[in-house]
Amino acid sequence: MDGFDRVPGCGAAQHFRCYVQYLPRDIPNFARLARHFVVADRIFESDGIPSWGSHLELATGGDMDGFTGRNPVHVPGIPRNGWGCDSLLDARWRSAPGAPVQLEPSCIPDRAGNGPYRASPVQWVPTIMDRLDAASDSWKLYTVLPSMASQGLPIGGYGWAICPTFADCLYTRQAANDLPLFHVLQDASAGTLPNFAIVTPTSKLSQHNGYSMLNGDNYIGQIMAALMDGPEWDSTAVIITYDDYGGFYDHVPSPDGTDAIRLPFIVVSPWAKPGYTDHTYGSLDSIDAFVEHTFGLQPLTVRDASAYNLHHAFDFAQSPQPAVPMTRTPVPRAELRAIRRHPPPADVT
Repeated sequence: MDGFDRVPGCGAAQHFRCYVQYLPRDIPNFARLARHFVVADRIFESDGIPSWGSHLELATGGDMDGFTGRNPVHVPGIPRNGWGCDSLLDARWRSAPGAPVQLEPSCIPDRAGNGPYRASPVQWVPTIMDRLDAASDSWKLYTVLPSMASQGLPIGGYGWAICPTFADCLYTRQAANDLPLFHVLQDASAGTLPNFAIVTPTSKLSQHNGYSMLNGDNYIGQIMAALMDGPEWDSTAVIITYDDYGGFYDHVPSPDGTDAIRLPFIVVSPWAKPGYTDHTYGSLDSIDAFVEHTFGLQPLTVRDASAYNLHHAFDFAQSPQPAVPMTRTPVPRAELRAIRRHPPPADVT
């Protein structure tokens, strides 16, 4: 990650424009949470892969089930609907490590092999949702749904949603736990949050390359304000992270020598150590490890079984930390004009 100056279009003539940083005033809510709670500064992707593979691994404890992790590809002439079982998309897959790569439906079948839009050799694997169900623990996925198009949002599919990748989620009663993104605000205010939740933004709120960082910061602040002002704040832990961070340079290499990228990672909770930096090495598998440790669940794989479970980030003997104020900052007009002039390429459907 030390060759950013060799990225095409990123030389002295272009003023090294690919090397960008944001000041605390550019992301005030994120910065305020980082100052008051825990920054874990040695958390990496589970593998050096794009978004679809990272979201797949988050649900399976690091098991990509033979998929390489590359985003699904569009088959010409077939309409798209997200990137999961009903998307009619294919993704790169191997029958074994080192075997030739072939294209298979971007879908993890159910136990009987059902779910992919055509016959597939991919096998069923359990998810963190399955583990929670078996333990009678509640869970929800707050995300983008096709139904949100009726709310005026330009949504044509599931975006980065996790549920549609798994036939056991999309085509079973688990699908009832897949809810529109901003329902998390209602549940936080009403005190009806589940034991475990994943909140996945729309592209415009994701701080993805080409979108407004400040708009994404406002979104983080909106959700955190609802959580901190809600009746369940005293038993809540929030992890804010990304499937990758979109940059070109980092001076901290992956501990296992892969091309996995170090991630922004903040732990927010009344029981998080105040103003603490956790230097323990971990990965996205650490999120599964934390959930499994908290609820006494069986690990999904050897990877999450051995992953760092974030225990250094908490002190349950301390006086609980209070909420911190969140703000909503108008996005400057010049920034909005720049985004309209240079719209980002479509990353998900």
